[in-house]
Amino acid sequence: QETDSYLYCQFESMKKGFIDDVEFALVPASSKNKSGNNNKYVILVRSASRLGFTDFGVNAVRLNYIASKLRADHGWTIAEITPETHRDYWT
Repeated sequence: QETDSYLYCQFESMKKGFIDDVEFALVPASSKNKSGNNNKYVILVRSASRLGFTDFGVNAVRLNYIASKLRADHGWTIAEITPETHRDYWT
C-alpha cells in the first residue's frame, strides 16, 4: 500500500520465509521535536514480525540499515536502534 504520506511493505526472510511488516507514515511534527530542529514533518516507522515474540534483532538491523542510508545520502538525523535504547528489539 502506498499514498502520499504512507508506505506499507513486507520483507521475507530468505531461510524460513517469515514475513515482517514495515510501515512508514509522514505526519506533521510538533512545534519542536526531540532532535531540537523545526522540521514540519516527521516519519513514524513500525517494523514487526508477524510470528513469535522476538526476531533476534532482525527488524532493528533492517531499520538501522535504512537509517544509515538516509543519514549518508540525505543528511537525515536519525538515532540508531541499540539494545540500550530499544531493548525489546533485541530480546
